[in-house]
Parts: sequence; structure tokens; C-alpha cells
Amino acid sequence: MSFRFIHTLRLASRASVLAILASPTGVPSALAAETEILAGQQVTVLSRSVVAVPDGTVTYLRIRPPVFPTPPPSPPPSQETPLPPELQAALKRAEAKPYAMLALTATVYTRADDSAVVTELTWRDGERAFRAWSTCDFRLLRQLSTIETETHRFHYFPFVDAQPLAECPTDRQPAGIALFPSTTAPDALPEYCFEGTEADAAATEPVLAALDWLHAHAHLNRASLIQQIAELARREAEAAEQARQAAEAPAQPRDEKVFFWKIR
Repeated sequence: MSFRFIHTLRLASRASVLAILASPTGVPSALAAETEILAGQQVTVLSRSVVAVPDGTVTYLRIRPPVFPTPPPSPPPSQETPLPPELQAALKRAEAKPYAMLALTATVYTRADDSAVVTELTWRDGERAFRAWSTCDFRLLRQLSTIETETHRFHYFPFVDAQPLAECPTDRQPAGIALFPSTTAPDALPEYCFEGTEADAAATEPVLAALDWLHAHAHLNRASLIQQIAELARREAEAAEQARQAAEAPAQPRDEKVFFWKIR
């Protein structure tokens, strides 16, 4: 107890001193009547301290320990409907497949109107590096995260960027694929050309099977993939505009409250 508080007691009336001594918190009931709302319930404030911060104030409120309601017991687990036998068999086959990681770098070379011409694909399988060229716009496939083939399940990590067509290394154009068509029909079946020998292809066969899956997925779901990319671009533009407005808006003063109490 500080000297000033003792001095105050000496000057206080006998009734005030008795009220202080009778209060469990050492504060007369008339002074302890201040309340606040915390988590939907009324709590008694024992003391408060206001601290100035650059953009407002923080009020520290010492309160009488609140009594929170006891949460209701958790409901019993529901009885799940068993899966059909054919689906159970499919899940068992999927669980039996090994997991692998596919980190695929896709450089999409585009025309002036941003339409894709060709995609250069590179990846590593073990200690070796491989390359392929594709007529598929891999920007449509950058939101995928898993791939499942006949033999593997892949965690798919695409690294996709776009470059102008002038940056494409034409001296590496492989035979067997038209890398630079003047026009590409939207519904044309995408194809890719692997750079390497039959032995090279055998060494990375699981990844080539994943590329087969990706090209089929892009062809069968082209319209929905384009819609997803457009929606993603819209959300990103909206978030950027909100961030710009928040940065330009004047700072609003804040008055935060911090509640604390003694734990017995």
C-alpha cells in the first residue's frame, strides 16, 4: 500500500474506511459499480488505465474474474453411411499408389494480345533435368494441387510465368510439333513433344503420365478453367484496389480495450 493511499485513508471519514475494509477487493462498493461488457456478459471493473498510442488509446481494465458459461457437451458421433463397395475399392487402389512431388516450371510464350502460342515445360526427376514443349496454355492449370495417374499420386507444384514470343528460343524447336501456329482453335486437342530418347522417356515415365493427365484435364475442362482464372484475376484486382484505398485513407483513431483479471 503506497504512502499516498495511507494518507488518503487518514483523511477519509470513518464510514469510508469501514467500507474499504469490508469490501473483498479493497474498493468500496460505490466505486466498484462500474461495469463493462465482455463476451456478452456484464463484468465489474476494479481499475482502469489509459495509455496513449500513436493512433489512439489503449484502455487496460482490471475486472473481477468473470464466470463463463459451461459449453454444452459434444454430440455423440453420428453413424456414417458406409460407402458403396465400388467406391471403397477405388479408395483402396488410390491409397496403394505412391506419393510423389512434381515441381513443374512452365513458361508460356504469348502473342501481343496475350494469347498463348507454346509452353516450355521443364522438370527434374531424380538427378536429371527434362524438357518438353506443349500447345497447352499452362496458365489454366496453375490452381491444381494434386494429380492422380494409373500408378502415382502427385503433389503438383506449378511455377508458371508468361513471356513474349520474341523471347522463345526458336533454335530449340523440336520436330513433330507445330510450335508457332498462326491460329490455334480453342477446342483443338493439346499436345506436347518430349525432348529426349526412348530411354530418357522411360526414365521419367511417371511424370510423362502426369503430363498426359494435365493435357486431358485442360482439354475437357477448358471453359471452367478459363472461368476460374478470370474469377481469380477479378478477386486479385479487387483485393489490390481495397489495399490501395486502405493505404490512401486517413488513419482512424482507435480506442482498444484490454481486459485482464487475477486467476486463482
